[in-house]
Amino acid sequence: MFFKRYIFPLFLMAPFLISYGQEIDSLKNILKTTTNDSIKMEALGSLAELANDEEWPAYNKQAKSFALKKLKELNTKNFNFYTKCLADALGNEGYLHGLNGQLNEALESYNQSLLLRIQINNKDGISNSYNNMGAIFEEQGNISKALEYYLSALKIREELGLKKNIAISLINIGVLYSDQGDKDKALEYYLRSLKIQEEIGDLAYPATSLNNIGVIYADRKENKKALECHNRSLSIRKKLGDKRQMSYTLNNIGMIYLDSGEKDIIDTVLFTLPEKREKALACFKESLHISKELDDKNGIIVAMNNICYYYFCTKSYHKSTENGELAYEICKNSGFFKYIKSISFNLYRSYKELGKTAQALKFHEIYVYTRDSIQNLDFRKSNFKAQVKYEFQKKAAADSLIIVEEKKVAEAKLENEKTQKYALFGGIGLIGVFALFMVNRFNVIKKQKRIIELKEKETQIQKNKIEEKQLEIIQSIQYAKRIQNSFLPTNHYINKNLTKMINK
Repeated sequence: MFFKRYIFPLFLMAPFLISYGQEIDSLKNILKTTTNDSIKMEALGSLAELANDEEWPAYNKQAKSFALKKLKELNTKNFNFYTKCLADALGNEGYLHGLNGQLNEALESYNQSLLLRIQINNKDGISNSYNNMGAIFEEQGNISKALEYYLSALKIREELGLKKNIAISLINIGVLYSDQGDKDKALEYYLRSLKIQEEIGDLAYPATSLNNIGVIYADRKENKKALECHNRSLSIRKKLGDKRQMSYTLNNIGMIYLDSGEKDIIDTVLFTLPEKREKALACFKESLHISKELDDKNGIIVAMNNICYYYFCTKSYHKSTENGELAYEICKNSGFFKYIKSISFNLYRSYKELGKTAQALKFHEIYVYTRDSIQNLDFRKSNFKAQVKYEFQKKAAADSLIIVEEKKVAEAKLENEKTQKYALFGGIGLIGVFALFMVNRFNVIKKQKRIIELKEKETQIQKNKIEEKQLEIIQSIQYAKRIQNSFLPTNHYINKNLTKMINK
């Protein structure tokens, strides 16, 4: 069954140019005749919003090119206006990528649009970007990221008081709850959304809420209530000419007929089981035809998988595998991985009935893998709040420990400061004692030095006296020698007389 996530493909609102009842031809005429660039820009954006699925992408491409051109040449006066228009065109481009299954390209375009909207502080546009990116994350199976972006969009919309957009956010969050198995919570969000939509009198969005409420009733096996909701939704969508949404609702109506038992009264007419199944197949085929016309890969996958399931129920296993294989290939190549679990399960059962063990085993393994992946994701989601609480408590405990540690550090620091003070005082005391000791030693040394100096002086005096005495003795000896020499003959005299004696 298919749940509608609301993605905003169209953001440009020009009150003086457009309304839902305005003829497209009027806008086309304005586009041809106007010489005012701003009005031309508004007209292109409005046509991108109001034109049918075959025409609007071309107008959006023109809007993007024209906005880029004006941003390169204009003054800052109109910068915000053309930046907003460019962001809107990029948002529409992302929407188109999403329809074609180009999910990574869709995210890239949405992100570029978001950055421009942040630059000019366009809060309404920012909320739309968050919403659209959330839808892409959901298609990719990144549920936690999708919820994060949906909640960001809802927060801004509540701040701005945008009732219509609040209702859309409630739908998208409800879809997340439904996909995770919390049908009661999903129904609560859908009913809240429907109430707001009925208050503002907008036909388009109640059709979506009715569609999703019908899916919840179908899951509860309240098929009569489910069919009533889907028929109301289909009627509104036919009035609006919204073929894409008609195809989605037709799938859901077909599933109600297919899953109803022989005795289940779900319509004003009591159909037999074969008649119910034929009506189911007719709904699926009509849905597939519309989706192929629009090249809506998402719708094609859902319709073909439903046809696969129909043929399994009617024991036409070859036709079942044929449609299932086609759905599987499109799903695998386009990035709509969320449908692989259902498709692989249908293919596994059909191949098993045909006795084709290898193919049955292949798709059973794929089914088990995707089932376990989703269950693991559900487990992580169910523990998300507990994890958040745990992280908070962990942080609080850590903060408490930090405070205790800081207190301990402060006390240790204070104790250390006291110790340092005591050590300082002790050091000063020791220095004082040492200083007194040194002064005392200095005085002792000084006294000893004085004594030594005195002794040295005394010794010098004694030395001088001895030297004087020695000098006196030497002088006395020399004097006595001179006296002696005066009485004795000289050497010359002795030698002369000795020579004479020898010669005789």
